[in-house]
Amino acid sequence: MISSGVFIFGGENELQTLKDFKLWLAQFKNPVLISFNGISFDVPFIIKRGELHDLDFTFLNDIEHVDLMLVTSKKYGEIVAPSRTGRISKDQCRYWMNIYEPSAGDAKHCLLVSHFKNYFPVYMHNSLDLFTTRTIFLRCLEYGWLE
Repeated sequence: MISSGVFIFGGENELQTLKDFKLWLAQFKNPVLISFNGISFDVPFIIKRGELHDLDFTFLNDIEHVDLMLVTSKKYGEIVAPSRTGRISKDQCRYWMNIYEPSAGDAKHCLLVSHFKNYFPVYMHNSLDLFTTRTIFLRCLEYGWLE
């Protein structure tokens, strides 16, 4: 059975955040990562950021990973115009699953303000993004799209 827990790692010290994430993940015998576009973005990003700090995260490629973008793209692909990647976006998925997400600024805005050490919008944006990912996951379970 897949748990739907959400865990957030962050802070101003990227090295410590990466170490905390790696330590947390090591406690699980057979972890399952659940993401939206994590196979294409999140995992490669974490691996690259780890390399900059001499931390090896290549093991993430070997962990079971449920990428909800791939799951929902298969289900909605015939009725939703795909993005330029050929897959549906999280916004399209939210629309078709009737999931409301309040806005906390887009990713570009968050990057801009983070340069001024204003991390609150980044935390809000990411927290809402995780809420939406968790809700999409629960809907996929409800619809019987996941085993």
